[in-house]
Amino acid sequence: MKKITLVLATLILASACTDNSASKPETIQTVDFYLHNQGLMTDKVKWCRDSADRGVTADCLNAISAEAKIHTAKLLGIDPITRKLLPK
Repeated sequence: MKKITLVLATLILASACTDNSASKPETIQTVDFYLHNQGLMTDKVKWCRDSADRGVTADCLNAISAEAKIHTAKLLGIDPITRKLLPK
């Protein structure tokens, strides 16, 4: 009787610790996507920087890379998408 109780208690604890939520897989966007959708890029970068774990996901790395390309392009005076010089 004690063994059955111990087994049931173990199963209950194990089931309580598992994640039963059916989370959908995250969509991974490309750097080019974020260059063309800068509003989404800004939101994603903010979300990624809220937690250190998020910053290493592929989608976060792409958003952060797009942000860096935009900042670099502005410093160089070129359009980040067409890579042509901006008029002064």
